[in-house]
Amino acid sequence: VSTQSTGSSSVAMSFQNKKAWEERYASAAASGQDLFEWYCPFDTVARHVEDFVKVQKDTPDYKVLVIGCGISAFSADLADFGCKDILSIDYSASAIAIQKKRNARSGLKFEVGDVRDMKNTVHLDDNTFDAVFAKGTIDALLCAERANSNINAGMKEINRVLKPGGKFTCISYATEEERSTYFKDLGDLEPFTTVGFPRPSIKHPGGLEEIPENMLYMHVYSKK
Repeated sequence: VSTQSTGSSSVAMSFQNKKAWEERYASAAASGQDLFEWYCPFDTVARHVEDFVKVQKDTPDYKVLVIGCGISAFSADLADFGCKDILSIDYSASAIAIQKKRNARSGLKFEVGDVRDMKNTVHLDDNTFDAVFAKGTIDALLCAERANSNINAGMKEINRVLKPGGKFTCISYATEEERSTYFKDLGDLEPFTTVGFPRPSIKHPGGLEEIPENMLYMHVYSKK
């Protein structure tokens, strides 16, 4: 759990601490910041999404869910990639307000929701989505208090809303061995592939060295 300065005090940046997330994104809006990417932009993983998730482009009934969207351009980039029906959710109302203002176009929807209880917070039915993306969201769940409870609830909900044959994609700093511990008991989700790649760096435009501390991973799971 990291901290964010808020004047004379600091607020713990925890998934459980809604106030901290609200303050983070409200501050971003006040300063004119409407974009921030955790880990990597979409173009870093676009080829892997093409090869392994195999999203169906220009198909209106192919439904995509992005959980923990923050103020990333990931959802908009998926739309530019060809996805026609994308719902993105985040715990922070301030983040969702920024997204709605920046992305007022057909096929992109943003709603405040809790991945641990999508049935009641965003009223999502079972077996609704062909693809679910989580960029950094699983890591955030695991960095919070009651991590095991959070991740179990979140993964059960992801499994519930994903259609049979659909793909769940988790972009994380953790290896497959580390993340599979939390995914293996879900029954319907099976490992499809994991791709490792060095994280982008402004200071090293040619690419960082492929050593453990520089790596990100895209874990793809398929629902039976």
